[in-house]
Order: sequence, then C-alpha cells, then structure tokens
Amino acid sequence: MGQQQLLLIVLGVMIVLAAIGLSLAEWVDAPAEANRNQLISDLTDLSNNVQVFYKKPKEIGGGNHRYEGWKLPVYFENYEYGTITTKMNKSGNQIKITAVGIERGKNKKKFVEVEADVKPNKVQIKIKN
Repeated sequence: MGQQQLLLIVLGVMIVLAAIGLSLAEWVDAPAEANRNQLISDLTDLSNNVQVFYKKPKEIGGGNHRYEGWKLPVYFENYEYGTITTKMNKSGNQIKITAVGIERGKNKKKFVEVEADVKPNKVQIKIKN
C-alpha cells in the first residue's frame, strides 16, 4: 500500500473514533438531562398551583394574597424523580421550591438541582446543577 492510502485509513479511523466518543458523551448525559427536564416541568406546574392558591379567597380554599396554608401535594411526598422542598419567606409573599433529582448533574458530583422562586405575579426557574 502506498503512503497516501495508509494516511487515509488512519484519518478514517480517527474520524470514526471521534464520532463514537461524541455520541458516547451525549448518551452518558441523557439521563441527567431527562431528570432535569422532568423537575423543571413539575416545578412549573407546582409554581402555577402556588400562584392559584395565593390569588384565591380563603372562602374557596385559597390563601387570600398569602402563601400561608399552601401545602405540597401528597404526590410529591414519594416523588420518583427526586425530592421537593419548599421554603416561604418571612413576609409570606414568596415561596422557594427546590427540587433535587436522582441523577448526577453537570459537575458529576452533585445531583441535578432546580429551583423555582415563586412570587404573586412572577415565577423564575433556575437550574443549579
């Protein structure tokens, strides 16, 4: 074989190995991304639930412009995608909902974490890991 043919074979092998490496990296990150997306989806639903509670009058089971009395739905007590915790600020007009997943996150050390900052007219979701 000529030198040019060997060079083409080596180049072809390198391209194939690079493609395998890139696809393997995507495949390894897929479970964490799926877990993160599920947490974001559920936090979005929970945030809407919290805002509806805040805006409803007490007479029909709401908070009458307060978050006091809102409880995490029973479904999230044994949440299959991780754990959900809530924390209300002292004035009662803001709730922080934190979801920690079951897959290792971007740094491969901590679990996936997403946080929702819920205010009466605004929800901000942050990806922590």
